[in-house]
Amino acid sequence: MVNITKLQRRIDPIRKAYLKTLNLYAPTSLIKYYRNKYRNNRSKYHDIEKNLKKCRMPVSVPRYLAVATFYPLIFLPGFLIMGFYIGGFIADITGNGYNLPP
Repeated sequence: MVNITKLQRRIDPIRKAYLKTLNLYAPTSLIKYYRNKYRNNRSKYHDIEKNLKKCRMPVSVPRYLAVATFYPLIFLPGFLIMGFYIGGFIADITGNGYNLPP
């Protein structure tokens, strides 16, 4: 698991809320891949880096890209299966089945 830690950052000075860590899993192979891509062409990822610094997220650009790539890949099969079943359920309710022979 990738444990992203930095010094305590004050999120809200009135409530004295702090963001200490951001625990998200990302495979180290994806992090290494995006670290190499980031080192080769930093200007391409300048906007992402600027926005991550502005929002004060305690995460680096390669880790952010690895997390943003990993989770959609994990959830994609579930969404496809769920869409298939929901589509079949709606077709069964409305009577607009696939008209397959028995």
